[in-house]
Amino acid sequence: MRSVFAILVSFFTFSALAASTTTYKTTILVGNDVEITLEVYDIATSCQTWGYHYGMRFNIISKSLTNKPYNLTFNAYFFSALGTGSNSYGGAYTISNTNPALTNVTAFNTGKEVNYNNLGGKQNLPENLWCENLTLSDIGLNNIRIDHWGTYGGNTTGNFQSTLPVQLTKFTADPDIYSVKLSWTTASERDNDYFTLERSADGSYFEVIATVKGAGTSSTVNNYLYRDENLPAGTYYYRLKQTDLDGKSELFDIISTVVAERTATEVNIYPNPSSDGYFTIENTEVFSGELVIYNSLGQKVLSQLLNNVFSAKIYLPSENGVYFLEIITDTTSHAVQKKLVLAR
Repeated sequence: MRSVFAILVSFFTFSALAASTTTYKTTILVGNDVEITLEVYDIATSCQTWGYHYGMRFNIISKSLTNKPYNLTFNAYFFSALGTGSNSYGGAYTISNTNPALTNVTAFNTGKEVNYNNLGGKQNLPENLWCENLTLSDIGLNNIRIDHWGTYGGNTTGNFQSTLPVQLTKFTADPDIYSVKLSWTTASERDNDYFTLERSADGSYFEVIATVKGAGTSSTVNNYLYRDENLPAGTYYYRLKQTDLDGKSELFDIISTVVAERTATEVNIYPNPSSDGYFTIENTEVFSGELVIYNSLGQKVLSQLLNNVFSAKIYLPSENGVYFLEIITDTTSHAVQKKLVLAR
């Protein structure tokens, strides 16, 4: 005998964050002769209960384009977006044709300040902005000004650019009902053709599940989203690969999540209400049968056959209002209705 069932879903939520090592580099020309290349490779922090200060760690290499002797002393001011107060400052540094490089230099002078209390409390901040988790890619490093004297005097500004073609700031995996929502954010992209999403059940062997078009070259924040659907319960590992326009690629860190077994007895419907007529119906186990939608007068407005699926997408071209869902199978003994709301 045919009957109707619905499945109530409980959620197990887990997300992971991937970090990709990045450095920032700029080249400054002084006096139309001395070329100074400065690369920031890390941050320095002073963590306190109220918040923290941060500064920069960097390397310097210089050369004369005309092979002339030179001797320069300079102060460095690093401009970054995160925090308040004075920009990170370092000085005085001396370079010359006989000593052209400086390594593992720190510019701190208490640096920029991030006060948790002024931002609503530490727990209300993204975890990547906590002092103990802060990385160079989180601070919004923009440019540097050097005030120099010696062979040449004056001041010169250089703009930083990430040495990575894509600056990835977030990559997360959030499980849903037999699906995983994958999202990632970039702070900048350079000649980025596309992203490739890969999935693994054991963390070793990965298969491609999707490709997503990149933003090309962009200095603004870009957000990406992909849903990996119809997954049995279990642990899944995900990897993100970025490919340039010239075919070169870069792999980011692996993240993982767990799709849990479902034990309750209802269906999950989203979005509900729907503003465009599209609904996703998700079940806790593979099922086959007939999905039926009725209007508030009890009239059938949609019928759709399902065959061995965890989820189904439907479209209601009807007028705004309240509708009722039934899933009919040959294996259950009770009837339950679920309400849908269409509000264009």
